[in-house]
Amino acid sequence: MIDFLEQVKLEYESRMDTKVGDNRLRDNVEHRAAVSNACRPFSTYKELGSLWGRDHATVMHYRREHEGMLKYSPAYRAKYGVALACVQHVSTEMGVNPLSNTYMNGEEQLRVLDEILSWVSELREKVVNSLDNTDMNTYLRDVEVLTEAEN
Repeated sequence: MIDFLEQVKLEYESRMDTKVGDNRLRDNVEHRAAVSNACRPFSTYKELGSLWGRDHATVMHYRREHEGMLKYSPAYRAKYGVALACVQHVSTEMGVNPLSNTYMNGEEQLRVLDEILSWVSELREKVVNSLDNTDMNTYLRDVEVLTEAEN
């Protein structure tokens, strides 16, 4: 099972173009939580903890925090979506089946991915709007400076 988890981790890091660090920075914690929660149907808490050099209690904490992070962290939602895709791809390639019936079927996965895409799309729109406002404010400030200089 460790081979499966290592493959998921490698594919996830490749898709995210990052190496998940061993520190407690929020970004790294979210990466570890996203992969751990996506892999949970295929593995035990102990095996998942070993993947990250943590104990099973840390992975249980990731599980407890999962719903809140999905709800309030757009970055986590995106990471979790990528992690789900990696788990799906690697499990299919390696022929690994979930340990229990907790695994989401295709329709449930599509529903979750649609929600994640919707949330990411909303986040993108907010960022674009804030950039537009920032650029417009910079433009207006530059126009004021030029106008004052002419007078």
